[in-house]
Amino acid sequence: MRREENPELQLLSELENNKKKKEEKTEIKQPKNVYFGIKARKGFSKTGYGDRQTMELFYYLPEYSNPNPYLQHVYWYHMRKKQLMTVGQIEKDHMRLLHGPYQKFINGKLVEEGYFFQGAKHGRWEFYDGNYTLLDKLKYYKGWLKESQITYYDADQKKIKEVIPVQFGVKQGEYLQFYEAGQLMTRGQYDHGHPVGKWTEYYQFRRRQKQEIQYPKDPYDTITKPYILKEWDEKGNLTYDSEKSDEKRVLSSKF
Repeated sequence: MRREENPELQLLSELENNKKKKEEKTEIKQPKNVYFGIKARKGFSKTGYGDRQTMELFYYLPEYSNPNPYLQHVYWYHMRKKQLMTVGQIEKDHMRLLHGPYQKFINGKLVEEGYFFQGAKHGRWEFYDGNYTLLDKLKYYKGWLKESQITYYDADQKKIKEVIPVQFGVKQGEYLQFYEAGQLMTRGQYDHGHPVGKWTEYYQFRRRQKQEIQYPKDPYDTITKPYILKEWDEKGNLTYDSEKSDEKRVLSSKF
């Protein structure tokens, strides 16, 4: 005699199957090549030959877009030259901001990878040796080191005043200071919490240099004092050169 099925179990099974079919029909397919909500195109470039050949895989915005004006390092793809660049005159007809995943290979081996957001490094970036051993990793947020201390002139946080680079709780990397109108005021480097190397101050307009200050090259050098290398007036005329002066203008550190 045939065994009767339990009507309640049969109904539950039918309801579950209907639910699965409905979910499959309503599942939204993720759009292809969309990163941070913005559509991008895939590209690649090759340079060099043999075991030094470098290949870069990347994505870029399909239309020209202005980058964040405060960023000092903006990454572009030049479509006519088929190469990546960070400096040079902007050609709106040919240059597009990098946007999306990026990978760099040397001799077929991955050495660097990360993400771009509208021409700026974003998220986790990793660097490897030829054996895919992790050498270093950095975290960015739209071009700035993620731990950076950023201050603003306005409550809406649109006018940047100062960017103090911080990695793992220590000042490390490029320091930037801006005028309220957005022009660069001061630029220099921190290493292990101390200002190092040559720092440059600018006048507000025409990006003319105002002063160069030399800090110790070694962050642990507590003996060498910073001093003025050169000074210029607002017209661009050199008014002081430490190499040609008998007097060395020693400073107490400003940063």
